[in-house]
Amino acid sequence: MKSKYRYLIAISIVVLVFIMGFVSAFIMIKHPFSKFSSMKEHETYITCDWARSYYSISLPKDYYDRRFLNQTSQIVIGDKKFLDIINKSIPVKTVFDNCGEGMHDFYFIFQVDKNGNAIDCNIRKIINTPDDSDIKNADYLIKGKTLISNLAAKYQPGVYRGRNVNSLLVKELVIYVDKSGNSRTGWNFSEKLPGISMRPYNYGLRTPRGFHQKRELEEYKSSVDKFPGYPGGTLAMAKFIERNIIYPEAAKLAGVEGKVIVEVYIDEIGRVTYARILKGIGGGCEAEAERVLGLLKNFHPGIENGVPVKTKIVIPFNFNIG
Repeated sequence: MKSKYRYLIAISIVVLVFIMGFVSAFIMIKHPFSKFSSMKEHETYITCDWARSYYSISLPKDYYDRRFLNQTSQIVIGDKKFLDIINKSIPVKTVFDNCGEGMHDFYFIFQVDKNGNAIDCNIRKIINTPDDSDIKNADYLIKGKTLISNLAAKYQPGVYRGRNVNSLLVKELVIYVDKSGNSRTGWNFSEKLPGISMRPYNYGLRTPRGFHQKRELEEYKSSVDKFPGYPGGTLAMAKFIERNIIYPEAAKLAGVEGKVIVEVYIDEIGRVTYARILKGIGGGCEAEAERVLGLLKNFHPGIENGVPVKTKIVIPFNFNIG
């Protein structure tokens, strides 16, 4: 009889533990803040500490991270009118004088309070390198409060758990300026021109990222007795590239021209094993260079002391609308 009671007690405990675990899991899913020791800790977690560092902006403590909002803040103005005002407020000459020619990518970071007022706007330029990107202050283009005044727009505040809160509204805009200081398209939203953004040039190329890959690339020589050659010679490769390049529509629209410079890693049997963009021009030209590179046949490998070796070479891809 005692063993029977013990058995029932054991079953009851197991069922109780299971129910408690289920309830705890449900609460965690339904209310993520439950993983914090207090609501104050949760409130700290969702504030914009990362944005202060990433965008290098001064921001009051009570601004909320837009990734955690139930509804992000919005600017109540049509896209066309917004871009028209941006183009008038920040003319192409201002961009050219400060940034030079090329594709330029910017964040416009509006601070919108819980009452729907734009308090300030910071502009940050996205600086790209072959391996990473960085954010630089670009408030020299225009004062934030001047831009807000020019826009004369209404704003919808961000919403968190049913209440209006202070939050950030971020718009990413791009502009291409040619060597004469002109722009065919002026300012535009990056998402409106697919591929036009100058984000890190990692368009599917086997770009060295990890520690082991970078260690492996140390084996590739930049100086050898005989460099890798394309079947038929350099002229044959240049003609093949010219014949197969399809000019990206976004680049045509923006008037993007120039050279995409690709560093190509070729192993001891002539295969392209890695590639990375040393210089890009935007407009989707990097992705097109990658595509054409994939069409090239195997190379004749580089030779050092009569033996095939791993080598790296540089190949330019020319993009000229004319």
